Amino acid sequence: MEERFKKHLQEDISHDFSHQSLILSLLLIGFFLIFSLAPQQIGLYRDSKRVEGHYQKMLHKKIVF
Repeated sequence: MEERFKKHLQEDISHDFSHQSLILSLLLIGFFLIFSLAPQQIGLYRDSKRVEGHYQKMLHKKIVF
């Protein structure tokens, strides 16, 4: 009886930990993607707006060939 209870308890604990570790892994991957790719996208947006502004200035001054 005691052995069966221990085995059942171990199976429940390992099952719960596997679900928790899967959720934690997905959460960490999500955070990694958000915090690594978002600054790059923000920087690219700023760079493209800066280039667009310089191009518009050059068009206004008729420097474009």
